Amino acid sequence: MKLALNRRGWPSNAFRTAPFAPSLGDVFEGFARALSSEPGTDHTPLNVWETDDKYFVESAVPGFTQDEIEVSVEGRALKIAGKKSEESEDGLSYHRRERSVTTFERSIDLPLLVEVDGVSAQLQQGVLTVELAKAAAALPRRIEVRS
Repeated sequence: MKLALNRRGWPSNAFRTAPFAPSLGDVFEGFARALSSEPGTDHTPLNVWETDDKYFVESAVPGFTQDEIEVSVEGRALKIAGKKSEESEDGLSYHRRERSVTTFERSIDLPLLVEVDGVSAQLQQGVLTVELAKAAAALPRRIEVRS
C-alpha cells in the first residue's frame, strides 16, 4: 500500500485514519479558538436537557451578578451573554492586567420553538438556569382516530 504524501512529506491521511483523530482534532480546534479569541473572553460550559414540555439550560457563570448577564431568545436560538468589568484600585501600578474585563457569549439552537413568554432565568451560587417552555404547536399531541 502506498501512502499519498502532502507537501511537507507527511502522509495526507495520517490523522483521518488514526484511532485518536477526533480527540486530536478537538485539541487543535480548542487551541485555535484560544488563540483567536479576544483577551478576557471565556467560553462558559453548558448543560442542556429536556422534559416533555420544557428545555433547561444550565451554565456556570461564577462571579457574575444578574445585572451582568443577558439572556435572549429569537426563534429557536437561545443566547446567553455576560460582561464583567473590574474597577481599578487607586494608587496601584499594574505590570499586567488580564482580568479587567471578562465577557462570554454562548448561542445554541434548540430542536423546537419555545414560548417566549414561558422563558425564565435564575442565578444561584454562580449557576445560571434557564427554563424554556416548548411552544404548544411544537408539542406532540394525540390524534383520535374515528371510524
